[in-house]
Amino acid sequence: MEDQHCRADGCGFEPVPEGLWDLEPDDAPAPFCPPPGGSGGFLPDAAGKGEEPAEFAGKGEEPAGSAGKGEEPAGSAGKRDEMPGSAEKGGGLPGSAGKTENGPKRAGKGGRKAPAAPEEKARSRRDTPPYTAFTDQPARLYCPGYTCTDEGVRAADGRLVCLHPIMPAGALRNADDGACRLEVAFNAEGHWETHALPREKLASPTGILDLAALGAAVTSENARPLSAYLTRLFYENQEVLGTRLSLGRLGWVSPFSDDFVPYTDAVAPDLPPAQKRRFEAIRLRGTADAWNAAVLPAVRGCTQARLALDASFASVLLGPLELQPFFVHIWGMTGMGKTVLLQMAASVWGDPRPGALIGTFNATEVGLENAAAFLHDLPVCIDELQILTAAGRADFQSTVYMLSEGTGRTRGAKEGGLRRQNTWNNIFITTGERPLTNALSGGGAVNRCIEIELPFPLTEDFAPLVTALQNNHGHAGLWFVQTVRQRRRVLRQIWEGHVRGLAEYGATGKQAAAMAALLTADDILLTGPYGEGEAPLAALEYDEAASYLVPTEDVCREKAAVEYLFDTVAANPAKFPEKRSPYSAAEVWGRPHAEYTAVIGTVFDRLMRDAGYDPKAVLHYAARMGLLQTDGSHLRKKVSFGSQYVRCVVIKQE
Repeated sequence: MEDQHCRADGCGFEPVPEGLWDLEPDDAPAPFCPPPGGSGGFLPDAAGKGEEPAEFAGKGEEPAGSAGKGEEPAGSAGKRDEMPGSAEKGGGLPGSAGKTENGPKRAGKGGRKAPAAPEEKARSRRDTPPYTAFTDQPARLYCPGYTCTDEGVRAADGRLVCLHPIMPAGALRNADDGACRLEVAFNAEGHWETHALPREKLASPTGILDLAALGAAVTSENARPLSAYLTRLFYENQEVLGTRLSLGRLGWVSPFSDDFVPYTDAVAPDLPPAQKRRFEAIRLRGTADAWNAAVLPAVRGCTQARLALDASFASVLLGPLELQPFFVHIWGMTGMGKTVLLQMAASVWGDPRPGALIGTFNATEVGLENAAAFLHDLPVCIDELQILTAAGRADFQSTVYMLSEGTGRTRGAKEGGLRRQNTWNNIFITTGERPLTNALSGGGAVNRCIEIELPFPLTEDFAPLVTALQNNHGHAGLWFVQTVRQRRRVLRQIWEGHVRGLAEYGATGKQAAAMAALLTADDILLTGPYGEGEAPLAALEYDEAASYLVPTEDVCREKAAVEYLFDTVAANPAKFPEKRSPYSAAEVWGRPHAEYTAVIGTVFDRLMRDAGYDPKAVLHYAARMGLLQTDGSHLRKKVSFGSQYVRCVVIKQE
């Protein structure tokens, strides 16, 4: 694209490869492995016409890398015949046939031959039956001591181990915490399905009963022999089954990795069952052109909509830029199209319907924490802030603090010790009919939010836009992640340029960093969807973006408290008389004191606490700003009220 699209000097952007934005589903990365017991979430349809993703489980297809039906898997024992230095060649150097490593080969006592190498023993043992003989089995496994047919699994003595085909299918090693889970495939209802359980579950006669809830024929009677069977087959076939890297969440495998789940086949998703629907919502449907045609008219000329869309893309930049999570809150009167705008943001990554990638505020903090940890780098879209008010939870400040920290609560494990702590790097895109923060909000909460009012309807007719988003989604997110991979080395340079540009407008450091992330995403989009068509979008100006940030002086909570005190004094002149009449029955809060106002100490404390401020913090702020008359080191001064002296806060009104 042309250079005027980049605001940061020397950003180093080059045009994206021609046709990259117009990705057809067939050009997408290879489908990744399905989650336990479910379908793959990101399955591009061949024609790009919006068909639902095909299911992995239950169709009898063979997983990528499997050995197929009865064939030797790649890397199996059969290849070892060709390796130099094998047992058949004497294990020595070329030309040393018939010799051992230490000299000529000699027959042992009684004419016995030298023992075979361990690899040769394994190869020769597995070259002989028995093997699993299940129809459409994921792989053919060596099963010594067992008969494995479509009639089930039996031990060598004829005891029934399981009524239906069942076998280990592989091992998963979690990239976050290193935990190992074993995959078990079984065919109990006419189709194969795969589930992953912790290794210690399958090794325990009680733990393996969890397979019963997933559809396997496991009871207390056959739990022990089934556990022994699966454990034996896994260790007998480790070379065949292998261990794959897995992840129980979405997003970057690490902040410095190019692998992004679900857009990679290098990492297998190993997902919690509760997150299955959210995972399956990350998918391609329809075409990129149709999505672009629906979205661009809505964001052209509407900075509010454009920033909300930028926030959806920018969420995946927080990890590489090492930024903390923050909120982008869209608010306005009903009928403005806030929910449609949220669906537009969600459609970047997949299904924008409520319940798929869009949640509501009708959730506990634990539920919000788990959703953020699962999406990890993808945006968390939450609709209808007013649900909190209806539920009697008018204050959302503590939740804002918790979610914007990026780490969950430390919790104990039932077996002792601590559970693994949830972490996330999301942008939270929320909507409501009122702002997320107010005059009483702490500076930390204000710093963590970019609030955008939507003062006019997003479009004249919402129905066609909603239909287009539901039928065309997911393409933009795939394109953006691919582009970020290519531009990773210049991301920080672009972002730092925007931080410097916004600093001139007096915004706080945290808000400037957050808005700079949105502008960085905007720059990338100008090389793709924003820059396409006959009328490409122009770059956002800094003054336009800075208008949605709060000036540094307005973030100070103590300053707001002092202004609240001045307003209270002005609104209650009768309670601050110059001289109190002995016959007056009115309550007195203080009195004028030269160019200052003396507020009785206990009254000051009560007014501050009733308004939600900390009296001590406000008092120290006023002292730092030179607004107080004090008694030396004592911040409260004695003031006479008739015949008695009272400790007061003597504050100067600006």
